[in-house]
Amino acid sequence: MKNNLDLLYAADYMYNYLRQHNFQFNEYGFPVFRPEMFIDEWPEMVIPYKNRKHYIVKNPKKTLLCFYSPDIYLYPRIEKLEDDMEEYKRFMGCVFCDITVTWDLPQEMQEYLILVNHLHAAVLAVNGIKLAANLRIGNEETLKCLEGIPVNVMCASGFLGCKNLKGKYDFSFLNKIMQVMPYKLILFGKKDRIVEEQLYKNGICFKRYGDYNENRRSRPAALTSKSPANPNA
Repeated sequence: MKNNLDLLYAADYMYNYLRQHNFQFNEYGFPVFRPEMFIDEWPEMVIPYKNRKHYIVKNPKKTLLCFYSPDIYLYPRIEKLEDDMEEYKRFMGCVFCDITVTWDLPQEMQEYLILVNHLHAAVLAVNGIKLAANLRIGNEETLKCLEGIPVNVMCASGFLGCKNLKGKYDFSFLNKIMQVMPYKLILFGKKDRIVEEQLYKNGICFKRYGDYNENRRSRPAALTSKSPANPNA
């Protein structure tokens, strides 16, 4: 996959594949996921696909794969989607793909890249692989791209390379959380105190998992923060 045209062909292939399997799409052309497509238990570990064979991964069936990695590692996963399918099935499930989307890209490009991420996840779901919905968006207008995700399912958000919120009155992260009202929310990567305070105050049950390097150093299963709404979750 060498350019945007290759990615366009890949998106077209995934779209047609899903149509052949009677997958539903909403008015914006995004796949509509069903609640039973998502995991419902906390994983013991969340690990990037590229690190899945590291010795710290003791139990693949309790390990959730994610794609919080540079794009250079993600485009091959789009290109080799069907070839990778049996490897995905060894694990508990996958977080949606995470090709980079930023607020300063043209609006159409933002929505298109989010669509590619969702199409990839939908193909996994068709093949029986459980999901956690990645809440990656671009600017505020792309919130509509999350409408294909049902409420009250497992969701995830990555914080690698992201700036912390600007202050306690910055609700940009909370806005997308309230859009989907997750059953449980995985935070992956560095700690953002303001984000966690906002989630806590709004009764969102969440747990933070350290990134690959953090896990490799300390070997914890997870770095836990739980909502008062469900302290035993």
